[in-house]
Formats: sequence, structure tokens, C-alpha cells
Amino acid sequence: MKSSGRAEVVLVSGPAGVGKSSIVHELRKRHFPHAGIFASGKFDQYSRNIPYATIAQAFRVLVRQILGSGDADLARWRQALVEALGPNGQLMVTLVPELALVIGEQPPAPDLPPQEAKARFHLIFRRFLSVFALPKRPLVLFIDDVQWLDAATIELLAWITVDPDVGHLLLICAYRDDEVSGDHPFIATREAMRDAAIHVEEQHLSPLALDDLKHLLADAFQLEKELVAPLAKVVLEKTEGNPFFALQFLTTMEEEKLVAFDAVQRTWTWDPDRIRTKGITDNVAELVSSKLLRLPRVTLETVKLLACLGSGASSSTMCIVTGRSRQQVASILWEAVQARFLLHVEGGYAFAHDRIQEAVYLLIPEQERPAIHLRIGRALIAKMKPSDLQGRVFEVIDQIGRGLGLITSDAEREQVAELFLHAGARAKTSAAYPSALRYFTTGLSLLDRGHRERRYDLMFALELQKAECEFLTGAHEVAETNLVDLFARAASRVDGAAVVRLLSSLYVTLGDQTKAVDVGLAFLRNMGVDWSAHPTEDDLRSEIEDMRGLLAGRGIDQLVDLPRMTDPDWLAAMDVLAYMILPALLTDSNLEDRIYVQMANLSMRYGNCDASCYAYVSLMIPLGLRFGDFESGSRFGSLGIELVDNHGLDRFKTRTYTCYAAFVVPWARHLPISETFSRAAIEAGLQAGDLVFIVTTAQLLVSHMLVAGKDLATVQKEAESFLASAQKTGFGLAADSAIGQLLLIRSLRGWEPVRLANRCCLTRTPSSNICRAPGHN
Repeated sequence: MKSSGRAEVVLVSGPAGVGKSSIVHELRKRHFPHAGIFASGKFDQYSRNIPYATIAQAFRVLVRQILGSGDADLARWRQALVEALGPNGQLMVTLVPELALVIGEQPPAPDLPPQEAKARFHLIFRRFLSVFALPKRPLVLFIDDVQWLDAATIELLAWITVDPDVGHLLLICAYRDDEVSGDHPFIATREAMRDAAIHVEEQHLSPLALDDLKHLLADAFQLEKELVAPLAKVVLEKTEGNPFFALQFLTTMEEEKLVAFDAVQRTWTWDPDRIRTKGITDNVAELVSSKLLRLPRVTLETVKLLACLGSGASSSTMCIVTGRSRQQVASILWEAVQARFLLHVEGGYAFAHDRIQEAVYLLIPEQERPAIHLRIGRALIAKMKPSDLQGRVFEVIDQIGRGLGLITSDAEREQVAELFLHAGARAKTSAAYPSALRYFTTGLSLLDRGHRERRYDLMFALELQKAECEFLTGAHEVAETNLVDLFARAASRVDGAAVVRLLSSLYVTLGDQTKAVDVGLAFLRNMGVDWSAHPTEDDLRSEIEDMRGLLAGRGIDQLVDLPRMTDPDWLAAMDVLAYMILPALLTDSNLEDRIYVQMANLSMRYGNCDASCYAYVSLMIPLGLRFGDFESGSRFGSLGIELVDNHGLDRFKTRTYTCYAAFVVPWARHLPISETFSRAAIEAGLQAGDLVFIVTTAQLLVSHMLVAGKDLATVQKEAESFLASAQKTGFGLAADSAIGQLLLIRSLRGWEPVRLANRCCLTRTPSSNICRAPGHN
């Protein structure tokens, strides 16, 4: 990995208790102490629905290490993280709340259309990884018990391993192969890893053979292999060579004096026949359970609470759920630690093995589990600080969710619904859409129709977010039905605008531009703006005359001093108009131009806002290209740039720069200036994660470089970069355009495309050679 710089993957498989985790941690001690950064996270089978829980766990440990470093090191880490994350730091703070202690509180990430948010999250996570994964200090990321991973983490693991831009990363995944069947989601991820252009090493661990057990016992008892052979045969019969079971079995034999140390002979002794007839179970769960039942009652009950919390918990959490002090908890759990059921890890307790947690949890009668989980959840809500509750909301609702049926109080149902709303919003921010949908759906299930009046704000938020996640998970018809119904019930124009923006994105995704326009026009009618979907040129001229009247003799450059738009209804209307631009462009050019002019007019009436800049730089289309007033179009374009650069209205920065480069520069300035703004747009898009518009800008940049007469080799590099970006974002139309540009550039350079299986292969083939079809010499 150090030499290649590429990501590499190691898959460690085998049955439970075979030693997968142990071998990885042993390798860590031997090979990774100074060679790189090691981070590990472990999935919990009883909390498998929490999105990115294990990824967050791994990086939480790293962040705590950073916080424990000296001031100089902490400052270096802070600078590296701030530079990498840019304005999207909140996306990673949502994933790892402790990160805020390093980089400070972060503003919300810039808004993007729903379908683009996932690509941005992956981009920002890749940058986050790059801070830790460096050429001289690779990152080793160990993910344990992958068989229980959640859908969002599956997708993220697949993405970071196949993305060629992810480097200096060694990903180790351990999983129980007997629990990963043909339809398990990890199967597809494993195949994607195998098919990717990375090194994948797979290690399958099998149970111990008879000879292995002889070595183990000979080493443990300090005897020759031949002397322990009879005992090894008994252990193999009882445990089938499972290392965890074998150790538990040996411990039980020692406790029951079936294996004993003879102080006189100074050697270990045993009777294989007596061991066979003793009746020690050959079921590992029963064996562990029988040992657990020997613990004092209060200890066992406390260990059961720990099992309900997961594979481990902090001492502070144990204090909350037990209602005891740290000293009391430590005293109660001491015997479980001595019996090696628990490990006293830094700041808390963890089960020594998954099978122990499983055995403990199974000791709780199934009918009693919901009440215990609900009691734990209530304790966490009651005793946690609000900031801690926000950071650990997934854990809290995981507990509450298992006892939902026991909640009868209307006030508590509302409180819990709010927690599910918060959890869903966090999951959606991290592009974990299936998890978010589940949280929003559960939150809504706690409310009834009466809440539409009593708690309209809560119910509307849950319904809107749920519909968005339905859209993002492919349930388009369901999302459309719910959004249309929600629009009819919106209690304010701001709420109506939120629904319309989402509906517009849905229709654009489905290719129904007419519906996207119609829903926007329906909203505008509520604002007193009654437009046709196909306005005439006279309608457009009338709008422009209104604009000239609103200028009232002022110079266009003076509009920079307009006050900020503050009316929430008109701010919502500006956002709806911005969302209408794309479908209008594809359905009616008069409507597109009218939108630009209307947005400018609203800005002159009610003040400037972020969307104003987007409109100002686009006015060159109706004013200049349609009616020949290039001077005014140019001045409005400069106004838009001025507001973005010097007045903080930069929400649409990428689009404003791109439209200035596309619409204003070619008609008002020297064409090479377009390259400056296009590159600035791409940089702004990278910062904001606006990947789709980056691709649009890259296409424009290549076209303008060609027209400006730039060196064709340089232009070709840009075009190849454009194609790679388009393919990475899944923007098929842009990818086709990039191929067309590349074919043109190759033709201009005197090269010919090679056709393979009726597809163009863009490899270098000088035109002096004959273009050969497959199968021809």
C-alpha cells in the first residue's frame, strides 16, 4: 500500500469465535504501531440499524487521540481538517460529534438538490479520510462483524474501495461467512471490491485441527504434545475446534477440578474419561450461560443492562441506566471482569467476546426486553445534557424504539417523535436515506391526525422529510402522492415552497419537465403571480418594462446597495423560481427568460438575496441575446459577481460564476476571461460539493478553451478530466457530451478513434495507422 498509494482491502472470514478479531489486533501490535494510523469499529448485532455507527466509532477514537495531543499537534490537525472539509464540516461533525471540539462549531452545509447530496457526502468523506491517510502515514481501518452492517455503511465501504481517488488506505473487514448468504448485501460489496482495480486479499480462518489443539494445550500446560493428545481429542470432540469455545471449555474444566495442577508432582493432571462423562454441554451458548448464572444476582442484572446497550458502554452511561455511582458500578461489575466476561476498557466496560454478549442477552426473557430497553431510553433522555442527547440520538432512539408499544402518554409520544425527527435529519444529512426513512416513518407512527392541528410543525416536518427520503430511495410514486397531499395542507407559503422545491426535483428526475413547471406556477399563483406555462414574447417585454420602471433612473451598479431581502414568503418564492429554471429551459425559452427578469424585479422590490445573483448573471439571455441590450446584460452580470464576491450572497456561487462565464463573458469581455470564472466555479463547486454543476462547468470550460484556440493537448487533458467527473457523478448526458468533445479534439489532432464492440475507445491511435475493427488484420 505504501508503494502503490492505492487503497487495499483485506477480508477476514470465518465462523464466530474462530479468532478473526484477535488475529487482526495481533497484526496491529506487530506491524502497525509506528507505520500508520489504526482505527477500528465493531458492529453490534442488536443495533444494526444505526447508520454509520461503526465508521463513527472508529473515527471517534481517532478524534479523541487528536484532542489528547499537544497544542502544536492539535493546531496542525485543526488546520488540515478545516482545509479539507471547507464549508461542509458539519457533514462530518454530524457523523463524529467530537470533531466539533477540534474544528469548532460548523454552519449548516450549503443546500443542494436532494439527489445531489449523496455524491457530496461521499466527496466530503473522502476528503476527511485523506487527512488521516497520507503517503508517509497510511490509515488502517478495521471494521469488525461486517455481517451486521447497515445499508448506508455497506454503500460507503463499497464506494471508498472502488474510488480511484481514495489512497493510502488499508481496509480490513472481518465477518462471519456462515451468516453471509447469497442475498446478503455484503455479497455485492465484496464482488465490487474484487472487480475494482485494487489489491484484495482474502483470509479464511477455520476451526483448530487436532494438531493445533495439541500445540495450544502443550503450550498452556508446558508439556509435550504426546502427553496432551488425549485431552486434545476430548476438547476437539466437545468444541469442534472453535478457539473461543475451546478456551471456555478449558476454563470450565479447571473451575470444576476436572483439570488440576498437582503441586507435589508439579504438573497438570486430568482424566479424559471423567471429562467425557461429566456432562459438560457441547453448546457454547449454554456453556457460557451456565457460567454467567454463577455471578451474583446484582452483577448479572447489571451485565444484562450492558448487553442491552450493546457490545460495551462508558461508565457514565452505566451510571445513568443503573442509577448508581461509578464506584458502585465498578464494585458490582468486578466479579464479571474477574471472570473474564467483561473487559474494563478506558472509560467503560466491554464484553470480552460477541458470544458472551449474545448469551447474556438471551438470558433476558423476550417478553421483558421491550420494557428494559424503554427504561434505558427514558433514563438516557432524563439524565443526559441536551448537547449529549443530540450527539447520541441514534443510541437513545435505538433503545426507545424497541419499547415503542409501551408508550401511552401523548406528551411522551410527541417527545419521542421529535427525537426520531432529529435522528432522521442526521441520517439524511449523511446520505443514509433508508435509515432516515425508517426514522421519519416511525416518528409519524407515534402521531395521529389530531396532531396536524396541535403539533402542525412537528407533523409537517416529519411528512416532508419522509417524502423526500421516499423520493431518494426510489419510491417515486409514493413520494409524489404524499407531496401533492402535503402541498394542499401547507399552512404557510414557506412550507408550500419547501414542498414545491421537492416536487420540482422529483419531476425533473423523472423527466417530466411539464409537471415541474406546473407545480412551480401553482405556488406562484398563491403569491399573486398568475403566469402561463408558455408566455408570449409580449409577456416577456412587459416584464422587462416593469424592470426598467423599477430601476427608476438608477444605474444597475447601484443595485448593489439594495437592502437584504428579509420577507420569508418572497425568499421562498425566489427559491421556487430558481428551481424552475431547469425545467423551464427544457420546455419554453420565453418562460425561462421571464423567470430571470421576474427574479430581478422581485429583488428590486424586496431586496437582494442569494438567488438574486443567479438571476442577475443570467439576464444577458433575455436582455442581450434576445433583445440586443448587451450593455445592460453585462452590467447585471457584474452586479451578480459583485454581490457574490463582496457581499456574502454566495449560496449559488458555483452557478453564478458558471452563468457569468457562459452568458456574459462571450458577449461582453474577452473569451479567455471565461476560463478564470469557470475554474473559480469548479473550485467553489468542489468546496460546496455541488458535483453536478461542476460537471456542467467543466463542459463549458472545454468548449471555450477550444474556441479560444488553446493548445489541443491541454484541452484534451481538460476534456478527459471532464469525462472522468461526469462518469463519477453518474451524469450520463454530460458523459456523452464529454465523449463528443474528446472525439472532436482527437480529430483536430489528427487522431482516429478505435471502435471496440461498437463503442468508442479513446486511446491514442495516430491517423496514419489504419483503424481496424475487431477480428480484422
